[in-house]
Amino acid sequence: MPIVDSIMNTLFPEYLEKQKLYRQQDINHNQASEVMTKQTKDLYPEYTLDSIYAVEVIQDEQKDTKYLFTEIKYDEHEKLAVAFRSGEGLFFLLDDKAKKKMLPHSIFKKHGRIRQDMLATQIGKTIPDFLYELDGAEYIVNLKRNYTPERIEEKNIELERLYRYLFTNLGKKFEIDPDFETYTCYEVICTLKYFRLTANQLYMVIEHNGKTISHLFDHIGDIGSGESLGEKAIKFTLYTPTYNYRFYLYKQGNEHEVDIDSGIFKVSKDLL
Repeated sequence: MPIVDSIMNTLFPEYLEKQKLYRQQDINHNQASEVMTKQTKDLYPEYTLDSIYAVEVIQDEQKDTKYLFTEIKYDEHEKLAVAFRSGEGLFFLLDDKAKKKMLPHSIFKKHGRIRQDMLATQIGKTIPDFLYELDGAEYIVNLKRNYTPERIEEKNIELERLYRYLFTNLGKKFEIDPDFETYTCYEVICTLKYFRLTANQLYMVIEHNGKTISHLFDHIGDIGSGESLGEKAIKFTLYTPTYNYRFYLYKQGNEHEVDIDSGIFKVSKDLL
């Protein structure tokens, strides 16, 4: 331990803990700066909202200025999460110096009681990095990265596999539940007429009993696949915030010959 730090920690026992928080605040800010190279519509599904607070400036009993971070309630959290996944709202990176000044004077609470031991420096919390504006309201938030680089690579492999099987099944029979609005997992034979795939959306046009049906699978967070139907088909599962959809695409034997469209790796706000 450097001599100065040793002396300061002796005189002020909380000194080293504060310095650790300041260093962590720097690390967080640098990582957040990289995120801000993206537009809001491009953040999901790589990132999700995390630690959402409403903030107000208050005075304590000694008339000292404090910053009160109140965690928003579940219903409001879900509303913001849906808006975020749809690419709505604006993100701003909070000033690094301002966050450091706020840190020793910030209090965090969950819905109810404020306790003096909830000071950020006493519970090891840093100031969230982003201001999120939505419908005239402002929130202080963190973004949580959903995927490690390894996991992103795994998802891209699944995207490629899905694209190859969709492409080779165009105009052919496959199995899916065509009742998309009241999804029941009862798959029937349909014909795949058209599709368009990106990292977070799949637009599909099918034909069933002479009727043409289209559907947009939106906010795809993950994709699963595996052999099924006696190894004659691949079962694909699309994981979304509302439902997990599955369908079966038959092996045609020429999937490896399909050239991959690089557009499948891009995140789309709306395909329609």
